[in-house]
Amino acid sequence: MNIGVAYKEDVDKVIGVLREVGKKMRGEKPYDQLMLDDPQVLGVDGFGESEVTHQDDSQNPAIETVGRRKGAEKKDKICFR
Repeated sequence: MNIGVAYKEDVDKVIGVLREVGKKMRGEKPYDQLMLDDPQVLGVDGFGESEVTHQDDSQNPAIETVGRRKGAEKKDKICFR
């Protein structure tokens, strides 16, 4: 899963927040069944017009990827307001 974050954000802080959000999600329903391991935030994956893209290489059942991604996107967005 790729997560776009504004250029103004500190890369190390972003990686830490994404890992923390992922770990918290693993302990919440329904995500506890959708995530097979802690998030593996690999760091910067690319650069967009207004964002730096970070890659999360977490393992989850293929059929559940969309559900987990949507929940993570919402929680990540709240952290970077």
